[in-house]
Formats: sequence, C-alpha cells, structure tokens
Amino acid sequence: MYAENMTIEDKTVFLDGATIHNCELRRCKLVFSGYLNYSLTHCKFEECTWAFNGPASTVLQFLRSMNKMGANEMVQHVVKAILDNEAIPGVAEDVE
Repeated sequence: MYAENMTIEDKTVFLDGATIHNCELRRCKLVFSGYLNYSLTHCKFEECTWAFNGPASTVLQFLRSMNKMGANEMVQHVVKAILDNEAIPGVAEDVE
C-alpha cells in the first residue's frame, strides 16, 4: 500500500511493505506482522485498533514470557527505550 496526504477511514491496513506518509487513519484496523519493512511517518491515528501477527506477535510474546520468568529489567529497559525514543541495543534502527 502506498498512501500520502490522505485520510483513510474504516479500513484494514496491512503495514508490512506499506509506505504511508502524512495520513490520517480513522477507525482503521492496523495489522503488523514484521515480515517486510515499512515506512509510516507523520501520521495521525484516531480510534484505530492494532493487530500483531507472525514475527511481530512472536516478539511481543517473547517479552511477555521474559517478564514472567523474571527478566523484568530487560523488558523494562526495552519499553523505556521505546517510550523515550532511544535506540534499543541490538536492534537495527533503519525502520522509520
């Protein structure tokens, strides 16, 4: 999918392989699997839901499992880096 300077409403949007710039997404279901790179910049989200499949789901399940097994510090470090917009050690930073 390629979209620029658009309003996208009430659609299921698959983010893998997508290029979406300067768009407003309203009431969309956003699906990310992590199989392909994407470009998602300067977008606004209103009442959207998110779904994670494939490798993206596996990463989230891994973090949850590590947290349950006592690796709380690592999980908190990753979440804090994300919230603070900092680099996550060991993660490629080439995705926008």
